[in-house]
Amino acid sequence: MEQVKRIAEWESNSAEVLGGKGKSLAELHQSGFNTPEGLILSNGVFEEYLKANEILSQVKQLSKDLNRDSFREKGEQIRELVLQGEIQNQGEILSEIETLDPPYAVRSSSVSEDSDTLSFAGMHHTGLEVADSEVLEEVKKCWASLFSDRAVVYRLTKDLKPYEEMAVIVQQMVDADISGVLFTENPDGSDEIYIESTEGLGEKLVSGEITPTKAKLERESLETIKQETGLSSSELKELAEKSLEIEEQLGSPQDIEWCVKDGETFFLQSRPITGDMNEN
Repeated sequence: MEQVKRIAEWESNSAEVLGGKGKSLAELHQSGFNTPEGLILSNGVFEEYLKANEILSQVKQLSKDLNRDSFREKGEQIRELVLQGEIQNQGEILSEIETLDPPYAVRSSSVSEDSDTLSFAGMHHTGLEVADSEVLEEVKKCWASLFSDRAVVYRLTKDLKPYEEMAVIVQQMVDADISGVLFTENPDGSDEIYIESTEGLGEKLVSGEITPTKAKLERESLETIKQETGLSSSELKELAEKSLEIEEQLGSPQDIEWCVKDGETFFLQSRPITGDMNEN
């Protein structure tokens, strides 16, 4: 399918096609950084889904009615509409997905997400440990999460359009030994690489549900300032070096999600560090 391709096969690195998260992930993968194998359902799949289920006009009209007084009621109506539909060409989409090894991680990638000025961190849906039989429902949950309470309020606060399209990323799960986030520039303004980590999968860390272990390194020398994580010295240095390469490739300081399995480092996603990171 032209709108469902392996990450390596996407020639367009446009957020208008792949969403913000998909755009940066495709660029990382195609630049040789180690990312889990996966594919991206482009933004167009979402709009085709709304048209095929004859709900596009309803969704757009309800979106226009979203405001600070109505967002809960209207947002719930939109989510219900999106979740009740049936995905067209299911066989073709599943045949592409089944070229990957289950279980899967299913992640949202909206047009505005992870841009230079907008984060949306933790506001849209992510499905983990997803089985073959659950993938399409998780895709719909990603689409519906465009209209979650938090996402709608964030859009209203930022004066964004209430309706936009969303791509979806499906990747092979990495059964991580340790996971975390890395800021190539410390959000506190110091000239450091700042790392937070936890054992196993990193979603609870990203959502703020757990207290992480931490590390800090000087940006220039990569000398360790603080090290509480479960990473070895060589793993910590490799992670820092590769993250600075990602920063150079993507052109700005980055907030990077990563994990390590059996000594191998994987990069799950990367977004620009924005001024409102601490709000999320």
